[in-house]
Amino acid sequence: MHRLFNKIILIISVILSFIRKKIEPAKYQESCANDLCKYISLKSKDLLIVGLGEGTEVPIFISKGCNKVDAVEPYPIIDQNIFGSQFKLIKSNAESMFLIRDNTYDIVYSVATLEHIHDPYAAVKEMMRVLKPGGLFYLQVGPLWYSHHGYHAKKKYPALYEPWFHLMYSKEEYIVKRKDISDNNEYLGRINRIFNSQQYNRLPSRIYYDLVSSLIRVHIPLKISFNFGSEKYLDEVFKNKLSKYDLRDLITESFTIILRKTK
Repeated sequence: MHRLFNKIILIISVILSFIRKKIEPAKYQESCANDLCKYISLKSKDLLIVGLGEGTEVPIFISKGCNKVDAVEPYPIIDQNIFGSQFKLIKSNAESMFLIRDNTYDIVYSVATLEHIHDPYAAVKEMMRVLKPGGLFYLQVGPLWYSHHGYHAKKKYPALYEPWFHLMYSKEEYIVKRKDISDNNEYLGRINRIFNSQQYNRLPSRIYYDLVSSLIRVHIPLKISFNFGSEKYLDEVFKNKLSKYDLRDLITESFTIILRKTK
């Protein structure tokens, strides 16, 4: 009876964990989509999403009156027809959107995408190229690799709690150090992804600071905000092990910039 009870609890925990993994990114994307609507009416607008993912924002944009919503995604995980005739999926890299003409969209929107792109400068240049003069550009990016939780998703994987472990240890060292999770296949799979995957470009935060600076020199900024992690983790132990890294990289977590294109 006791074993059965434990098994039921384990099954429930797995189900809840799966639900959280689905809901949390969706809430974040929904929050950004609604934030965009504070700066421009979407009625009769042509909008481009760069980096579609599961397309959480698409129904929001259509419901707000967009004339059409196009999305650039090199590796789509959803079907072209899922959102109806107002939606079009363009299979392309953000760095070279040659299928799209200059000055096509009233709004270009990109959230949690630029950190996955090898050449952010080229991608932003392309986003601005396809945006109409006077159009709205909404960009949120997180140079997450150097931040204290890296991209190991602390809410999804709470056992991977040690700040900057991905910078302080090799994969082999960390598995030996954390024997408490070495027999958990889910966590071992995640650790392998952290150390081996090229999912993130792993660029330092100065790249994104430079991008923001170059954009506001030319275009009209409506909002610029930065999100920083706490320095409380940077005690002497971490400082010694992380001394080769820039403090700015270690605490910078995300940027949001909204601007209007001038020309």
